[in-house]
Amino acid sequence: MTRNARRITLSALDGVFAGYLKLAVLTALNTGMRLTEMLSLEWSNVNLDGQDDNYQHAA
Repeated sequence: MTRNARRITLSALDGVFAGYLKLAVLTALNTGMRLTEMLSLEWSNVNLDGQDDNYQHAA
């Protein structure tokens, strides 16, 4: 996705009820996670301590 397309997508999500949706889109854009991966994600699978940008996939 180009920077311009990303900017347009994120600006389209500005609004009163779009807060959580915008966070989900930002997560998808920045991690490359698919929707099903994001929906199955649990805090125990997230590494916030290191520089590691990977997550442990819940089997």
